[in-house]
Amino acid sequence: MKKVFLILITIFSLTFSWAQSEITVKELQEWIYYLASDDKKGRLPCSPQTKAIAQRLRDEYKRHGLELLFDNGFQYFEITGGIKFSEDNYLKIGRQTFVLDKDYKVYPFSDTGQFFTKELVFVGYGLDIRHGDTILWNDYKDVDVKGKWVIIFRGVPQKTKLKKDLQKKYASERKKVSIAKDYGARGVIFVNPFSQTDKLIHYAIPRVLAKESLPVIHVKRNVINKLIPKNKKSVFTSASSSFVIKQKVSLSIHYDIVKCKTQNVVALLRGSDPRLSGRYIVIGAHYDHLGMGGFASGSRMPDTMAIHNGADDNASGTAGVIELMEYFVSVKDSLGRSIIFVNFSAEEQGLLGSKYFVNHLPVPKDSIDLMINFDMIGKAKNGASFLGLGSAKQLKAIFNQVSYDSTILKVKPYDKVFGGSDHAPFIDVGIPAIFVYASSGEGYHTPFDDADKINYYEQVNILNFVASFVIKVSNFEQHLEFVKQKEQKKDGYKNSMKVQLGIRPAFDYDGKGLKVDAVIDGGIADKTGIETGDIIIQIGKKKVDNIYDYMNALSKIKPGDKVKITVLRNKQKLDLLAQF
Repeated sequence: MKKVFLILITIFSLTFSWAQSEITVKELQEWIYYLASDDKKGRLPCSPQTKAIAQRLRDEYKRHGLELLFDNGFQYFEITGGIKFSEDNYLKIGRQTFVLDKDYKVYPFSDTGQFFTKELVFVGYGLDIRHGDTILWNDYKDVDVKGKWVIIFRGVPQKTKLKKDLQKKYASERKKVSIAKDYGARGVIFVNPFSQTDKLIHYAIPRVLAKESLPVIHVKRNVINKLIPKNKKSVFTSASSSFVIKQKVSLSIHYDIVKCKTQNVVALLRGSDPRLSGRYIVIGAHYDHLGMGGFASGSRMPDTMAIHNGADDNASGTAGVIELMEYFVSVKDSLGRSIIFVNFSAEEQGLLGSKYFVNHLPVPKDSIDLMINFDMIGKAKNGASFLGLGSAKQLKAIFNQVSYDSTILKVKPYDKVFGGSDHAPFIDVGIPAIFVYASSGEGYHTPFDDADKINYYEQVNILNFVASFVIKVSNFEQHLEFVKQKEQKKDGYKNSMKVQLGIRPAFDYDGKGLKVDAVIDGGIADKTGIETGDIIIQIGKKKVDNIYDYMNALSKIKPGDKVKITVLRNKQKLDLLAQF
């Protein structure tokens, strides 16, 4: 009887283990609905909601018996948390003083200090759109703005023959400021056109710390009415032409960047093979998103303050990491290598969590054979893309050994890897990485990326495939040999620039210029002699204060052009000649 009882216990244990190992729609739904619920307020880094999520993720790893790394599972680091204005901010027009946040707002990229002008120019929508040598639209035609301030309508004209892609390219305030600087303007005042409500911009944590070299503010129309002469009111309403305004304006802007502490969540599952357990696979995904949106948040609807739930981006990836963790715990005897699970924070601010992790690894860099990154795997329509199979010599052969049902999952392998997500810092330091992406992009960076839009059954198929692949990699006898990524066109990604320099910008750099975070092997920057850590301050005749000036300068370069690039290296100016 005792023997029968033991057999029954064994069968029950095996059944329980098998049930736990399944990656299920139900569990994915539970996690994604939790992460993308309205009460999480869009998972902004440093928020109470995101801290609670980090706690739950950490507790899940602990509950399954993983080793919690760093500070009991948390790897803390600081990011930009917002802007704090001092009391000595004001806008004066003539003798009248206007109040910050009531009558006007300061853009989070504006320069700081005391500013003054006696002359302004209204330049409509502030557009200068060209196709080659053909001018499609130019609000600066026949007007001199050098040394003056400009008044610009936000957005683009409602009635225009401009193609939508051109409208999108030129609609942002950053682009318009860059154009105004090209014409020599010394200050920019934005106002909403009459086709829009007169609401001021909503602040958000700036995604990119890239201050301009001139003041930039957004004012209400009643403030602008103090500037516009009566005989120009009708012209201003229609924005049909530019005109000069003689008026004294003084502006005081003083603010501090506030830092806050956020955390990656990191845990380790040790492999079972003593020969391989000292080697590692990193499986990660970012768990942050855009919060309530707002200007500079990365939202595609920056004028709409609403919860950006981010179900696909990236509750789907976070849930995938947790489900894979549970699966691998139940089959850990089949794992040779150890697995480090990471939930990255502050990806939306410029890959800050993964960059910090790579710079403060819990194990030697050379012991990490592969990183797998999940970002947006919840809205697959045409299967899943696996990018980066060429980042290690042996990866593609291992990948091709995975058996799967092609009638339920379409697998799209790519040798090269691209896309600005958390795999990039690993590639930059020589760690092979695969980017798993499976999304239609519907609702991306808007308040409409909700949990009820996720294709849960397809996500299960993707994760089951990855699970089989990881087991094969974990038992591969050899060290995976990294292959440097050559510069490439970003297939599948629209890019208005005809040339690329071949660098990765440092998004957390808050000084003047563009700091180089990484140089792509074989790219133009590499051939030119640009090095990691250089600060690009000029391209051709274009002064580069930030990443937006950099992109604007590149957009005007054609293949075959030779252009001088000035960089700061160890505080010394260096002129380099780039052949595009």
